[in-house]
Amino acid sequence: MTLLADEMTHDPGLRRPDRPTWLVLPVAAVLWWSVGFLPWLVAGASGRSGADLLDGLAVAGRTPLPLDTPHLTVLVVGGVVGGIVAGLCGWLVPRRGLALLATSGGVLVGVVATLSVSRRLVVETAPPGAFVADARVVTGLSAVVVGAALAGWVIGAVGTSGRLGLALALSLLAGLSPSWVAGLAAALGHDQLPWRATTWGTAALVAVAFVVAGSQPWYRLLWWPVCAAAAYAVAPPVTGLVNLPEHPRAGEAVTDLVQQFWDVTKAAADPALRPWLPWVVAVGVAVATTLLLELTRRRPTDS
Repeated sequence: MTLLADEMTHDPGLRRPDRPTWLVLPVAAVLWWSVGFLPWLVAGASGRSGADLLDGLAVAGRTPLPLDTPHLTVLVVGGVVGGIVAGLCGWLVPRRGLALLATSGGVLVGVVATLSVSRRLVVETAPPGAFVADARVVTGLSAVVVGAALAGWVIGAVGTSGRLGLALALSLLAGLSPSWVAGLAAALGHDQLPWRATTWGTAALVAVAFVVAGSQPWYRLLWWPVCAAAAYAVAPPVTGLVNLPEHPRAGEAVTDLVQQFWDVTKAAADPALRPWLPWVVAVGVAVATTLLLELTRRRPTDS
């Protein structure tokens, strides 16, 4: 494990391009919002706001962030996905310390800017006494956005530490991709996107993570099951969020909601409910690609 830790913090096989550090901050801010919440933005642009109602007020696309309990999953998945993408922008900076500073600043700017506008619009436009305009609801959902963005940025920052870190970040992104892709498909009018299609997409991204981790030195292969487990473990909690009630009943205990979330998450993690063929194919494709890359690298040396 010490060897793996060294690989994550120092990997001469990856080179950082020389880019102005200051440019990464606005790029990270824009990517956090535009990529993470692309399904929400597309829903507003396409006029598919019928299902996006805040207490009777259609606001899809009219607020930067969907600050309402029915969109809790969108806030969590969007915040984390955007944070990962923004954190990975650190590869554009030659010095990792400056990269962490620039990308974290970009995520902070993006979160503050979108939250401040969204909070103001929701409170000002919601009907008097509406659930969505309750200060506790707005504050709680704002905290969710901040926490999701921070978690995503940490994952993205780990992804700039080397090949193994990048492989782990891609794996976690793969686990989140089904929910994100399904939301984007629904925004485009494809509400019945086959679940198996998203499963194969996840497996494809996991295969990329395996290839990025590589197989030389040999102990990098130990990282493959770690990446697979990370991708596998992310999806059940997202399913638990999706199945939470859209509007909690007055007086409903938080412990009851937590218990419901845990029950659904545990059920969704059952291996019997997850198809294994995409994962087997992912391993096969990754092995074949890795062997091909290794042969390609050795050929000039042999000659």
